[in-house]
Amino acid sequence: MHRLLCLFACLCLGFVLGGCRGGECVSSENCPTGTVCSAAGACVELSCTSSDACPIGTHCDLAAGGCRTGCVSDVDCKPSERCDTTTGECAVPRCRNSRLDCALGEICEQNTGRCLEGPGFFCDECTRDSDCGAPANLCLGYPGVNRAYCGISCDIGADYCPGGSACQRVTSLGETVGYQCVAACWEEGFTPEFPQPVFEPSEDALQAPALAL
Repeated sequence: MHRLLCLFACLCLGFVLGGCRGGECVSSENCPTGTVCSAAGACVELSCTSSDACPIGTHCDLAAGGCRTGCVSDVDCKPSERCDTTTGECAVPRCRNSRLDCALGEICEQNTGRCLEGPGFFCDECTRDSDCGAPANLCLGYPGVNRAYCGISCDIGADYCPGGSACQRVTSLGETVGYQCVAACWEEGFTPEFPQPVFEPSEDALQAPALAL
């Protein structure tokens, strides 16, 4: 009986002083500063104190005392990725707008949320409208540029223009004949920012003032 009382007293003292239960700790509160209680019941040193100390694609798990695969915020991922907080994984975000989310010449495929190569013909050199594929696409010339390039129709909306282009209203003799996705195709890494008007190289001398988006 005396031995049982002593054993009980020792166990109680152990819980009070160290929280021991077959190991060094039962929680990090029982461990010295700078260490945490591992799943094995041992106090281990922290290998990180923030995700800044962890490789890309991992985050600092303070409860485990080290870097862990996965993310808790965008800073844990590559610049081109976002953290899916529901799964804890880094992923390339879904695109929503070709011009805002996709690279030059790409379009946003709404069903999959992926940026895909844009329509053929866009920014191809041309001499007549028939060089540009669909009947609604126009062969556009630019003042000061000795070549003409295919636009593609954006009659159904500016959001259908590939990345790096802008939707412009095309007119002939003051009458609107359609809308075209256009860009400075002659420049490397073309941009939709160009000062001069656009026109179709034909007898009608179509002109395309900028469309307010």
